[in-house]
Amino acid sequence: MKKIALTFSIIWLCLNSFTQSNHVYTSLDETKNVHPDSVIVLDLSKDKLTEIPLEILAFTSLKELRLTKNKLKSLPPYFYFPALEIIDLSKNDFYDFPVELLKMTQLKEIYMGKNNLAALPEDIDSLKSLEILELWFNPVEDLPENLVNLKKLKFLDLRGYNYNEAFQKKWHSAMPWCTFEFDLACNCAY
Repeated sequence: MKKIALTFSIIWLCLNSFTQSNHVYTSLDETKNVHPDSVIVLDLSKDKLTEIPLEILAFTSLKELRLTKNKLKSLPPYFYFPALEIIDLSKNDFYDFPVELLKMTQLKEIYMGKNNLAALPEDIDSLKSLEILELWFNPVEDLPENLVNLKKLKFLDLRGYNYNEAFQKKWHSAMPWCTFEFDLACNCAY
């Protein structure tokens, strides 16, 4: 009987931790009654945030952070999550690529579509685990040469900005392992 009770206890604990790890918290209020380590996915999209709330620093097990459709212009220097793999900063007001992201070399997916990014940092290649980089509808005129060092990058979305055929061919040739998403080539300078 004790063996059966122990088995059910173990199954209950496993199922409970599995459901918590798949739970998407959609507000900071919702996280107040749970242990900070159980917050794995946090979605603060459409919250009209102009800065990152300090409270989220407690979520050291955070793997996915969604901050889309806010009014963010930058990330604070303390912005660091050791387990973060996915960040969505799409539809904000970034003019510069947040260098704070470069410290999180475990990042696999970065979504920054529809901001105002004009360039990527030269040391973008510090993101050795990066697999997906979405930059659609940003006026990125050129890409840093170090991008070719991102051997795990599988997908780069640059739609919404016209690049000429030579630019597109250059990057397809330089990174054949990566799928590029471009709009149709233009007869423009870049």
